[in-house]
Amino acid sequence: MLPLVGGVILALVILWIPFAPFVSPKPSRIWRGYFTVLVRHGSHADALLPLAVAHLGPGVISELTATVDFYDFTSSVRFPYGQLARRLDSLDPRRDSYIDRIEGFFSIVDGAEEFHAFYVPARFTSFALFMDLWRLWGPCGRNAWRLADFDPLEKLLSVVALIGFTVVMALGSRKRRRGSTVLAFASSLLWLPAILAGGPSVLALCLLLLSLYLPIIRLRLVAPGKGATDLRKTREFLRVYLGAGAIALGLFFVLGGFSLVSLIQLLAPFACSMLLVLLVPFFSTAVDSHRKTRVFAPVPLLKSGADPGKGRQKALALALFSIAIVVLVPLLRNTVFPAPLLVWGARDFSWDSVVSLEHGSKADKLPDFSDFVAHEAYQQTLGLGRTWREPVRNERIYHREYLVDPASGVVEARLRTVKVLDSTWLESLVARPAPESVEALLLAQGRSVAVAVRGTARALAGELASVALAFCSILALLGWDLRTGLLIRGNLWRLNGAARRDQIS
Repeated sequence: MLPLVGGVILALVILWIPFAPFVSPKPSRIWRGYFTVLVRHGSHADALLPLAVAHLGPGVISELTATVDFYDFTSSVRFPYGQLARRLDSLDPRRDSYIDRIEGFFSIVDGAEEFHAFYVPARFTSFALFMDLWRLWGPCGRNAWRLADFDPLEKLLSVVALIGFTVVMALGSRKRRRGSTVLAFASSLLWLPAILAGGPSVLALCLLLLSLYLPIIRLRLVAPGKGATDLRKTREFLRVYLGAGAIALGLFFVLGGFSLVSLIQLLAPFACSMLLVLLVPFFSTAVDSHRKTRVFAPVPLLKSGADPGKGRQKALALALFSIAIVVLVPLLRNTVFPAPLLVWGARDFSWDSVVSLEHGSKADKLPDFSDFVAHEAYQQTLGLGRTWREPVRNERIYHREYLVDPASGVVEARLRTVKVLDSTWLESLVARPAPESVEALLLAQGRSVAVAVRGTARALAGELASVALAFCSILALLGWDLRTGLLIRGNLWRLNGAARRDQIS
């Protein structure tokens, strides 16, 4: 009993690690390191927007807190964006296109409705933020507020699909069905935090791994060490599960992008599932110790007509249906918001990425990293006579000065380099973004991205490859089960054979 209690405590500690304060930022679906919140203009939540921004703490990027740099005739100063209209006239040459288009990050038009958007640092999970906003604003809805990273209907269906899959899978066990159901339910609870924090790709990955994992639990529970054959079967299932888990996790991050926090959040339930395999014998012993021993065990004459393979087939079919529904729900409940768009060739914050963003620009895009670089170059060199244009690498800004020769008294004009827009200057922009500015949001992505107002379908595009791969793998498992099933099953008694103790077949 003591190893069982110790294992449960260790599992709780492992599951807590991804949500610990020192593990940050938490996984987000749209903007890396930030959650996107939309509030309908004129609603009750909109009236409480300043209170919510103050309640969520420092680092929130909103129209009320964002800052922008501009030239103040002596130097470049940082000023709140919400008060910039009173400081700069619309015809002021210092009000460049970057300043004018920043409003698109905070004001979105969806049909006939207008929404205010702000971005919350991912210091805690999307579920925790959703519950915090619920307590502050009340129930969410299409006409009040939305958390773009957390769809309550999608999460509810994901949780129901996860628990339903494990229960249907466990009910296919012919022996110790109650114990198999309890352990299957415990296995689903291990993945519940990752399901709430992730999207459809995490659900698909979870169902795929559980379809390979639950047979191990059943084998360990029904026949814990009955012989070399059962031990060999357990090892074979375990090798398949570990190999499939390693390959699936690797492809998951290759297709969807690697994140250390997401890796920790997926490895925690994976490690706890292996710990649960070790604790199954202790669980079986604890259950058997409370059972009443019978003097004469019942001897069934007929084998049960239930086919344990059909339970697995039903569970796999349920998994396929659940993945399809969870993907369709956010697409049908479409929401538009500013979203990052990957650009081919823009991998970092170098001059090459600036050029790639300029060449891949679109008419409807919002300011991106290249626009930020052009804005800073213009505001820092406006007093030196430089006009608005896209900067180029190693561009030099000259200042004409006049020197008088003391001997001859001749006045000579020459050009002096006063600023160089080189890689060092570009690194200085990346190294010191304002904590509550749009630049901080752009630089938090880890690479240069374009920005445009897109719907939920575009936000899910990065997950669809992982979802499709897991969906096809589960479909292959279902096809394998249907192909290898027995075509003829005999139900006649064979009285001319050697009868066994537990059945006559």
